Parts: sequence; C-alpha cells; structure tokens
Amino acid sequence: MRMTPNMVSSILHRISGIGLFVLFPYIVYLLSQSLSSQAGFDAVFSIDNVVVKIVLTFFLAGFSYHFVAGIKHLMMDWGWGETKEGLMFRSAMTIVLGGILFIGLGAWLWL
Repeated sequence: MRMTPNMVSSILHRISGIGLFVLFPYIVYLLSQSLSSQAGFDAVFSIDNVVVKIVLTFFLAGFSYHFVAGIKHLMMDWGWGETKEGLMFRSAMTIVLGGILFIGLGAWLWL
C-alpha cells in the first residue's frame, strides 16, 4: 500500500489540529503576558526571545496547514471536485499551499 496525497493530507490535518490544541494554552499565556504591561510585552516580543519564536513557528506551521486543509474540506462539503482525480489534486495543492503559506508567515516572523 502506498501513501497517496489524500492520505498524507488527512494525516497532516490531524497532526496540525493536535498541535494547535496543545500549543493553544501557551499562546494564550503569551498573549496575556504581552497585554499585562509594557515590560511583559517587551519580554514576550523581544528580538532575543528565541523560545517564543520557535513556539510561534510551530504554531504558524500548524495554523497555516490546518487553515488550508479546512478550506479544502469546505470545498468537499460544497461538492466541488468529488472525483478521485479532483481529490488527489486538491490534496496535493493543500500540501503545497500550506507549505507556501507557512514559509511566508515564517519569513515574516523571523525577518
């Protein structure tokens, strides 16, 4: 049995959802710290805070893929491209577009 783009897309969608669920409390904590005071904001969003940037990178990776995969699922709910070929194409495009969105957001975060 070989892995098809649809299988990979489904597995990545589940992994990204679990990752978002696990990271969400930490993201809310960072948000509350950044909104507590100017010192809290500076501590969270300082250029030297590599741990926060790494956590945000993982969060953005999960969010970008999960967002694109969610749009793919909405298209499936509307009945667009329900053929086998259409499903394989949309699954491959989900992986590619999720990666492009993540690269763009990651570049924005790190640069």
